[in-house]
Amino acid sequence: MCGIFGIIGDKIPHRDLKVLQTSSERRGRDSSGLFISQGDQYRLYRANFKLSKLLKLADLANTRAVMGHSRLVTN
Repeated sequence: MCGIFGIIGDKIPHRDLKVLQTSSERRGRDSSGLFISQGDQYRLYRANFKLSKLLKLADLANTRAVMGHSRLVTN
């Protein structure tokens, strides 16, 4: 199973992002990815670990949009 989330706004509330991250992480913990829009630039992050750890590595300053996913390996 996978978890997919996104939030768009002038200012991204960290509390709301934490709720989305927690809910998405329940759907998968094996790998994760983030798309972060900061004005006219964007960043992509990918990892083979939990989304919560990836969010700690990401620069969320001046973020206007965040989309992400978490993945559980299945056979």
